[in-house]
Amino acid sequence: MRHPTMLLCLLSVACGSTPVAPERLASEEHRLLLPFAAGAEVGCAELQIEATGNFAHRNIASPSVDTRLHRARKEQGSGYLDTIFTNLTGTPEGAFVVTIGENDEAQSLAPVRYTRFTVLREVRIRVLEGTHALTLRATASGQPLMIKEAGVVRDLFEFEAADGVLRAR
Repeated sequence: MRHPTMLLCLLSVACGSTPVAPERLASEEHRLLLPFAAGAEVGCAELQIEATGNFAHRNIASPSVDTRLHRARKEQGSGYLDTIFTNLTGTPEGAFVVTIGENDEAQSLAPVRYTRFTVLREVRIRVLEGTHALTLRATASGQPLMIKEAGVVRDLFEFEAADGVLRAR
């Protein structure tokens, strides 16, 4: 069994986030992941994700890249690193698939309760560096913008999951 204080220190250093009391860390991560655990499927033109390192490396599955269809690049900013994936064709054949969600108890790399995004044009994943509060935010935009929940597909004007709250209307 891991020592809680050591776990807090490791997470604080590895994630670059503001320390959270060890007894609250798991519940805060769970709260921020909750909007993604329903198994929804979102279709959009663009997807922007902003996260601290603890989420970026464990709960966000980056899209695969086919160099015939896609371009991937990194941009370093002040306090963040962006990875930008662009569909060069703009067609559904080159669409990206990204998942965000909770992992199983063994902390595998593949989320087991997640939201699946199919993105037509561009995915931007911003990983916050340095000291930040735990952050996980996803904003889907552009046309088409739709969501499939419990087998029902509907068009959206807005999709944003931030601070543990989902706004999909």
